[in-house]
Amino acid sequence: MSTVTQVLHNSDQRRKHHDFWRQRLTRIEQPFHFQCVRQQQAADATGRFQFRFTLDTAVADLVEPQPDDNPVTPFVYHLAALHQVLGIYARQTCIIVDTPGFRFRPAGGHVSIIEKLNPRQSTVDFLAQVRQTLDDSYQYQDFELEEVEDEAFHLSGTTSPILLAYNRIHHTPKSTDYPLCIFLKREEGRTQWCLDAESSRFDAAFLEEFCRHWQHVLRQFEDPTLPCGRLSVLNENQQKRMLHFYGPVNHAPTAQTLISNWEQTCRKQPDHTALFSDGEKLTYAQLNQRANFLAATLWAEHAVNHGHRVAWYPDRSLTSAITLLGILKAGAIACPMDRDQEPDLAAARLEALDPHLTILADEAAAKNLSARGKQLHLHRLFWRDDIANLPILVKAADTALIVYSAQNEAFIPLTHAMLANSTRIQAEGFDLTPSDRVLLVDGPAAEMSPIELLTTWTAGAAGVLFDPALLQNQQRLHSFLTATGVTIAAFTPDVLAQLEPETLAHLRVIMTKGKARLAELAGRYAQSHHFFNVYGTPETGGWISFYHIYPEDICGDHLPVGKALGDFSVYILSDNLQLLPPGLIGEICISGSAVAQGYLHDGPHAHRFVEDPFRPGLRMVRTGDLGYRQEDGNLVYLGSMTEHVRVQGYRINSSTGDVPT
Repeated sequence: MSTVTQVLHNSDQRRKHHDFWRQRLTRIEQPFHFQCVRQQQAADATGRFQFRFTLDTAVADLVEPQPDDNPVTPFVYHLAALHQVLGIYARQTCIIVDTPGFRFRPAGGHVSIIEKLNPRQSTVDFLAQVRQTLDDSYQYQDFELEEVEDEAFHLSGTTSPILLAYNRIHHTPKSTDYPLCIFLKREEGRTQWCLDAESSRFDAAFLEEFCRHWQHVLRQFEDPTLPCGRLSVLNENQQKRMLHFYGPVNHAPTAQTLISNWEQTCRKQPDHTALFSDGEKLTYAQLNQRANFLAATLWAEHAVNHGHRVAWYPDRSLTSAITLLGILKAGAIACPMDRDQEPDLAAARLEALDPHLTILADEAAAKNLSARGKQLHLHRLFWRDDIANLPILVKAADTALIVYSAQNEAFIPLTHAMLANSTRIQAEGFDLTPSDRVLLVDGPAAEMSPIELLTTWTAGAAGVLFDPALLQNQQRLHSFLTATGVTIAAFTPDVLAQLEPETLAHLRVIMTKGKARLAELAGRYAQSHHFFNVYGTPETGGWISFYHIYPEDICGDHLPVGKALGDFSVYILSDNLQLLPPGLIGEICISGSAVAQGYLHDGPHAHRFVEDPFRPGLRMVRTGDLGYRQEDGNLVYLGSMTEHVRVQGYRINSSTGDVPT
């Protein structure tokens, strides 16, 4: 064995070297794990296989050593590009290349001590930083790195655990101890990457795509001024093809308001039932007349004008739905509040909203619920059904609704145009018709609840309000659903898990939402129902995609949520907003005419709203959710980024402790 590979083993500075790395490795997660769904477990595969990738001539020329080059320079290029690719593949900022002196006697090798990749850093500065990490990794060895470089051409080929080490410096550890080893080799004057991989974790298609991404990043190092944040694993043509193939359906956005759409539906089907609640029902005409009366009252008695904010505490009653419509017809902004929240919290949110008026249902509400500004007690009104439609004062660009996002702890203003677009897109996407009756499952103050109701009315269907206590008695729930003729319902997975398919036998469609792992539920319901997995956020005015799950689709924990509806675009992006190819996990970002412009008063999450980098002029929201795109274009939702932590390089769900598969 050469002197160089025994440097650390015989060194008097071994303790200092170990202390140096222990301090750094406490900040770095290990072992490295590819966060890519193309890296599938193959139970029937055993052993290892080798894959070779020859660099394109133009790329090879960029990194080929010149006569006056430092021998380490080519390796620095390869390693720097690898850092950037792995930062995208793994969605983590710390990349381990080796852990010298802890596992194998051939100690040494390079460990990255770059704690975070700086997106504003130029590629030339990043190359210098990578070179510096090489120097630092040798500072406690008896040989300087320059001396090792001089011996580079007298030693056998080598690799570093898991990823890569400087070619021909150290002896090779046993490759069977690592899922993937990467070698740099030269044959017939061409540079090759030789990958030794476990068959149970990798296949040739995955490794070829990985190498192509690595090569493309390496190619971009030709521009020394390019910021690292603009490095992409896809070339320009690949990005264009992806944007075209996975782009929006291109529905023309509407310039209508919610009220104009509502009144148009009322004229078409005035006697059709609009709402059921506790044995009562209202037709579209009746609901419209009562909303007209409330709007006229707001104008005449409470000086509510165009653009005023009006807060109210919705419940599962007909009056609550009338209140929503009445506020909108008055040209005001409807601001639903949660009647179950703590008084201090409610007071703080009301202060942030600063409503012109607070609407309360009765004396009990007036006594127990917070209010701000003027107050209107609905139980004191003498309702009339003979008020004609009022003039529509609002425009499509005016705010219609302000909902509170519990996840982001912020208010979201939604305009008439946004909601008119999103409710139409959802109604068409879910094939809602006037013959449908939609069970309104969400709590009345839930951020999606008013949107779900407005979507139902956009289709001319009937909404069905119910007592949530029915969910605790499946026989009573079954009788209720049968009596009211419910055809469609959207349940959270937790609620759906408590129910039996027989209880929901009369439903035409069951939708579920808000959870990444649905295989067990899908297995129970997809056999007997049209079972849909849906995805959306309050920032997009409701659901933006859905996927009809059939029994044959159930082959893993994570099931698709479909493709974007209407003119929505859904991107899977890296931390630096670079487009990712199918299979790579990234942040779900949504763009389109129905995306909100931002949060009320901005707030700590205002940075999530940015200009769409691919469709200029449109707003894009960074959802904070993880997902990936399948080859067929369907989106797979993996959960919120805040729900995941990293333990030893693996992404762990903080609520379940599970590693995603």
